[in-house]
Amino acid sequence: MMTLPGAAMAADVSQTGAPEQQLGAVVVTDSVEAGYKVEKASSPKLIRPLKDLPRTVAVVPEAVIREQGATTLRDVLRNVSGISMAAGEGGVPAGDNLTVRGFSARTDIFIDGVRDIGGYTRDPFNVGSVEVFKGPSSAYSGRGSTGGSINLVSKQPQREDFTTGSTGIGTDNFLRQTFDINRVISDTASARLNLLVQDNDVPGRDQVENRRLGVAPSLQLGQGTDTRTTFSLEHLEGDNVPDYGIPFLRTNATANGTPGRPSPVDRDTWYGINDKRAKRDRTTTDIATVLIEHDLNAEQSLRQSFRYGHNDRDSRVITPRFISPTTNLNMRRELKGRDAQDEILISQTDLTSKFKLHGMQNTLVTGAELSREVSHSKTLNLNPATATIPASEINNPNPDSPITGAIPNPDRSEMAANTVAIYAFDTLAVNKHWDVTAGTRFDRYAIDYDFVSSAGAKSQFDRIDRMLSWNAGVVYKPVPAGSFYLAYGTSFNPSVEGLTLSAANIKAFKGLDPEKNRTLELGTKWSLLKNRLALTSAVFRTDKTNARTVDPADSTLSVLDGEQRVDGAEVSAVGQVTKAWQVMASYTRLKSEVTKSNTAAEVGNELANVPRDSASLWNTYQVNSKWQLGGGMQYVSERFNNTNDSTRSLAPGYTVWDAMASYQYSPNVNLRLNVYNIGDKEYIGTVGGGHAIPGAARSATLTASYQF
Repeated sequence: MMTLPGAAMAADVSQTGAPEQQLGAVVVTDSVEAGYKVEKASSPKLIRPLKDLPRTVAVVPEAVIREQGATTLRDVLRNVSGISMAAGEGGVPAGDNLTVRGFSARTDIFIDGVRDIGGYTRDPFNVGSVEVFKGPSSAYSGRGSTGGSINLVSKQPQREDFTTGSTGIGTDNFLRQTFDINRVISDTASARLNLLVQDNDVPGRDQVENRRLGVAPSLQLGQGTDTRTTFSLEHLEGDNVPDYGIPFLRTNATANGTPGRPSPVDRDTWYGINDKRAKRDRTTTDIATVLIEHDLNAEQSLRQSFRYGHNDRDSRVITPRFISPTTNLNMRRELKGRDAQDEILISQTDLTSKFKLHGMQNTLVTGAELSREVSHSKTLNLNPATATIPASEINNPNPDSPITGAIPNPDRSEMAANTVAIYAFDTLAVNKHWDVTAGTRFDRYAIDYDFVSSAGAKSQFDRIDRMLSWNAGVVYKPVPAGSFYLAYGTSFNPSVEGLTLSAANIKAFKGLDPEKNRTLELGTKWSLLKNRLALTSAVFRTDKTNARTVDPADSTLSVLDGEQRVDGAEVSAVGQVTKAWQVMASYTRLKSEVTKSNTAAEVGNELANVPRDSASLWNTYQVNSKWQLGGGMQYVSERFNNTNDSTRSLAPGYTVWDAMASYQYSPNVNLRLNVYNIGDKEYIGTVGGGHAIPGAARSATLTASYQF
């Protein structure tokens, strides 16, 4: 189902046969026999197996990541329907921008349950699995998560020596090298090191290229004892040529409401400029974590996590825009720049207690979170109306166009956000047929924001939000293999959720309370074929009850008078159909709508970047002891770039197909060929407000994975 720029990934530790390892409340397993079907989420707050949880959880396991040769988080998430990709724009940095179940989840990405900040492209070289929690998650993770959240589960040190690696080469100058080295230090200690180097052009896009370097060491002490301590670091660098794709064509959109379309130019058309002042995208991310797990007794365990994260992004990119939406003959090229440093320091404490309550088994998780997030940002917006960048022909842009004149000073902003939260989650096993779960979290979210424009004008913004989030669910298990559930949950979105604001937004959002969201979900889960295959389905409704909309008395201000709704249904199948045939498939139907707005041109329209239908499929067949064949598809229906009839454009739907063939050359060497976008489909992969980025053209990679 994947459409990738080409990839190769290290053979994962599952090929070493490393045993399952119990780590307090978290189970880390590296077993190839487990296949695609994952039994339990990594979070200590979710103590029941996935089939007994009253919510939708999709897990992309390491086996799928390896077989598909995924090289980015976006590649991995294409295995989960109901997720659509967005381009950076409007103060939002490029990187992993996405929507889940119709709502933005850009700031709802976590690593091992801890919020990961900064705009950058995440690589799965140190990832054991990716978990997608759908539905409101503020009770679990704090602000955001209206449609869901994403959690990357890091690889952990194992109690067995192994060294694995891979070398991948492919079309479009693709080269990727990874290593995964684990060593047992003593009876109770192990260390692990993951390494990555990648360099490639983007298939079908002129000039665009990516470079990446990653290092991730970890050390675990006290394995097999009551107290386990894990130290981990991750360093990831990116040095890319940025790409803002092609503009939307909006002929007479204002006059007749007809939505625009992506410009009908060749897929490889690149509107950037070969000037270092307008052609760079460099990111550096460092994450340091200390995790302490202690078993107080057979019924109680304590988990303490400390995390420091730092993300540095220096980007300059040209955004393509038409000079006139009615003539569409020539284009202007705007220079956008962002130099930002984002930091987070966070502490999470979880206490898990198991006890009998009136004869019923009860599990209570209580905890607290303290965090400080700081963002320093310089943003540059150079409009060609100043005649500093020549206009461009739509079909023949000149990458060597000069930038004349001085580039103005950037806007500068500094923001600090302090969070204090306490939470509790309770799961009561009433009997063998009924489970009841409930959770709540109180957040105090305080922000302090200072803004200085390029002209020297100053603005200031500060506020404190106090929000109580909660969820509840009941699970009925008529038989051990199946369950039905009904769940309700809430979430909230503060005005400065992503620690980014413009001067206009400071005025518009000042004094606004958070947006509030609620979801009602009904679903069923079944484990069939001797527990090899998991089938799930759910229907749900999510309401944003006080969405931001323009103040009718002052168009420069916002008020909380809007309403939005997403009704949806989804089904999935994950696991082994036979011992040789594995499948991961899902389909999601979303009906999104702006139900209330002070902008009349929005009411009744679909939400931005929300396809009505999406589907994914990946399956493999083990032909014999040597050969494995696989393939899949991804389908995304058409989606709009915004909600306003006067300005919105429509990206067409698409279906792309991929294939894979793997040959076990020897016990220690595996060869794998991946072909992406077999039919060389031309399509829009990510959607922005004024531009769209084409998806990758057909490409292929050959990967040699080895262990010794």
